[in-house]
Amino acid sequence: MIVYLAGPIEQCSEDEVHLWRNYVSEHIPIDIAVLEPRYDLGSAGEIFHNTKQNVERCDMVFAYLPKGVNDRRPSYGTIFEISYGHALNKEIVIISDDEFVHNHPVMKGVGSHFNCLDNAIRYLF
Repeated sequence: MIVYLAGPIEQCSEDEVHLWRNYVSEHIPIDIAVLEPRYDLGSAGEIFHNTKQNVERCDMVFAYLPKGVNDRRPSYGTIFEISYGHALNKEIVIISDDEFVHNHPVMKGVGSHFNCLDNAIRYLF
């Protein structure tokens, strides 16, 4: 199984980008491969191609949308990854402490929803 760790990057600190991804990687079974977005790419086209390719390669989009980041700026890339994954019939997991994310009419109909990383990890793995 390949899990893609989708989540905010733009206007995030290094900790906001990496800490949760490292945590998930350390707490899922060793036989599960993890894909992470490359944010060191130059052009918008390269970033889009990498994002699209990651969603196409994975079996599951594990999307983290923390309220603290959402309040600063919506993560448009993560919403694309969720939507594209859903269109490709990938398993979608949405984790957020932001009730708006879980109650949004469109998001409500997509995937499995969890309020914290630990609950999603325990449930899925």
